[in-house]
Amino acid sequence: VPDTDPLTELYDRQAFHALLDREMGRARRVGEPLSLLMLDVDRLTTLNAQLGYLAADAVLAEIAARLRDACGKHDLPCRIGGGGFGVLVPKGAGRDAERLFERVQADLRDRPLADAGALSVSGGVAELMTFDDAAALLGRADAALALAKGAGRDTVVTAGRR
Repeated sequence: VPDTDPLTELYDRQAFHALLDREMGRARRVGEPLSLLMLDVDRLTTLNAQLGYLAADAVLAEIAARLRDACGKHDLPCRIGGGGFGVLVPKGAGRDAERLFERVQADLRDRPLADAGALSVSGGVAELMTFDDAAALLGRADAALALAKGAGRDTVVTAGRR
C-alpha cells in the first residue's frame, strides 16, 4: 500500500518511485503514453522566512489540495519533498501534463491563499520515451523544471524528444 505524506496527504516520495516503476511498466505493456509533471513552489524559502514554517506548511497543504483537485481521476499526485511535487499522468501525453500544470497555475493566480497571497509554481514535463528508465524520465522532467525556474518561474517547460 503506498504511503502518504502526513502534511499534504498525497503519496510520499517512496510511493512516488514505486508508482513510477509500476506506471512505466503498465504504459509499456499496453502501449499507452505516460507523462510526468514535476512542480515546484516558487520562492518557498522566502515564504518560510516571511510566514514561519508552520504557516508555510499550511500553504503547502493547501497547494497540495488544489493540485489534487486539478488532477484527473487516473493522475497520481505525490509530494517529493519541500515544495516539490510530482504527478504521474497515465495515458497522458506531454500536453496533458502541461494542461494540468496550467489548471494549478490558474487556480493559484485566481484564488490567492489567505496567508501567502498570490503564489506561483514552476513545472517541468517529460513524456515517457522508448528507451527511458525511471532515472532518465525523472532527469528530463527535472531538467525541464530547472529551465522553467531559469526562465523566470511561473511557467512550465516540456522536455524535448531525443
